[in-house]
Amino acid sequence: MFQICGEVSPGWEEVKAKFKANFESGADENAQLCIYHRGQKVVDLWGVAKGTDFNGNSLTLSWSSNKSIASIAMAWLVDKGHLEYHDLVTKHWPKFGQNGKDAIKVEDVLRHEGRLPAFSKPIPDEDLTRERIKTNAVGRLIEEQVPHEVHPESPREYHALTRGAILNEIFRRAHPQGWTIGEWVEEILYKTQGLDCHLGSSDPAVQDRFVCPRIRSLRYILLQALNPFSKDVFVGPKALLAMVRTVKKTSSKGNNNALFLASLRKEDKLHVIVKAMASKEVRRTEIPSANGLSTARGYAKLGAIIANRGVLGSGERLLSQTAVEKMEANPIRRPNMAILGVEDNFSQGGLCVFNKDLGEHHLAKSIGMLPRDGYIGWFGLGGSVFQYHPENQIGFGYVPTLLHWEDVGGARGTQLQAVALKIAKRIDSAR
Repeated sequence: MFQICGEVSPGWEEVKAKFKANFESGADENAQLCIYHRGQKVVDLWGVAKGTDFNGNSLTLSWSSNKSIASIAMAWLVDKGHLEYHDLVTKHWPKFGQNGKDAIKVEDVLRHEGRLPAFSKPIPDEDLTRERIKTNAVGRLIEEQVPHEVHPESPREYHALTRGAILNEIFRRAHPQGWTIGEWVEEILYKTQGLDCHLGSSDPAVQDRFVCPRIRSLRYILLQALNPFSKDVFVGPKALLAMVRTVKKTSSKGNNNALFLASLRKEDKLHVIVKAMASKEVRRTEIPSANGLSTARGYAKLGAIIANRGVLGSGERLLSQTAVEKMEANPIRRPNMAILGVEDNFSQGGLCVFNKDLGEHHLAKSIGMLPRDGYIGWFGLGGSVFQYHPENQIGFGYVPTLLHWEDVGGARGTQLQAVALKIAKRIDSAR
């Protein structure tokens, strides 16, 4: 049993129907959905499983959806003149250049081309707290790393966890007061912009709203993938087989992200990793690639700000229009092994610019990557989505607690985004 709460503006009822259908099929248990269109909040929904106290203000992990927040933080530094995307990382962090890393640029790190998709040894959990980060506990480990040898035409090595750690070290060195990305999120997004977005917060008002995510078992996914009538699993047997092959291939190359945290170093079961990442101790750490907490409302409003070129209505400007355009500029298409070799299109600011050309790979649609034409941003493990659509000025946030590990392209969100874009285009054409 479930209950759908919240409201939608007239004309947006189809989004609510699609959202509700996910609960009816069992694809969702607790989830939030928020959409802005041309500066106005038009969808604000949350679904609640029976016996839970989940609501529109609840917080849960949304994983790699937070990578776009890290990108916006870096764009803020660019806007203030403290950083350029083409800068060598060593301009801001000289010791980073050890062991053959001296040619890596800031934009390389943002595009997952920094050649450090995994570290050689795990980081003690306590070293990822804000206090320990500022002692260079993480920075020293990164300085010691030797980059992978990568052919220019090889698939992109997705930096699932390491990207955020590297960016945090660059950010705090370039920031005039030495802030971490977590401090920027707290001071600029949360306190100044009023966005319900957090990273590494120990505030009880934040942590007391946390709802632990749940991930489905491998056995359940396999059985449902073989069932042609299943509506709550988003890939078929071919895509699942491709996932298994990809995991084996990347693990054999030393890209095991379970090694990132010391507390995970002996774990290879995804449900155990999810539980550990959701622990109170790890939630206090700063992993800008993975452990931020945001409501769908926070994501959607932030997306609306960026879609509107850096400001929403009479609110305080977050970024200049020039900074937004720089962040989106120079996207490069490359196959991404994290999404089964389907192409992504990361800009110099680290955002994926989705377009129809990304659908050429035979698995693009089956893993939920499409249709997303015109959206910009990324998505997270198990299904969360934080993206925006500049042309039709959509800000989109979708945050579920039921994680589908097979949903590597965010299929539930993709379907909702497609409905939202159809409605927005219809409304815009009638203006």
